[in-house]
Order: sequence, then C-alpha cells, then structure tokens
Amino acid sequence: IDEKGLVKQTFQIASSDNKAGIQLPKGTVALTANKQPVSELTVTIDPSPPVPKDGLILGQAYNLQPGGANFEPPIQISIKYMYS
Repeated sequence: IDEKGLVKQTFQIASSDNKAGIQLPKGTVALTANKQPVSELTVTIDPSPPVPKDGLILGQAYNLQPGGANFEPPIQISIKYMYS
C-alpha cells in the first residue's frame, strides 16, 4: 500500500484457523478512520466477543483491524461456517 493508500498488488490475509479472511484487490484505496494509509491489516480469532442480551453467537467470532478503515471500492470479507 503506497503513501496515498493505493493497493499496488492484490493480496489476501487470513485468520490463524484459515476460516476468515480479507482480499484487497490491486487498485483499492485503503485508508484508516483518520484518512491515513492503512499500514497493517489483521484478522484474529476473538475468544470472548460481546453477546447481545438474548443473543447468541453461531460459530467463531473474528476481530478485523484496523477498526474504522475505509476501502474504495468495498472489499470482500470471507468467513467459513459449517453446520452439522
């Protein structure tokens, strides 16, 4: 990602369990909430996500950082979910 936030080549990142990930296509503009170029993206397993009152979580929860980042055009986020 260059100094203007432009992604120079397509890349993907994934969680440690390879069940959640982000793909950033070449040409995407990736900026933080403060309009600075994104310098790091992470996808981590969230071991204790907040659960809404009377709610439940189906499957694993993930934390994507940096929070508030903006992508133009919008990016794809993938989460594998298996039901048995």
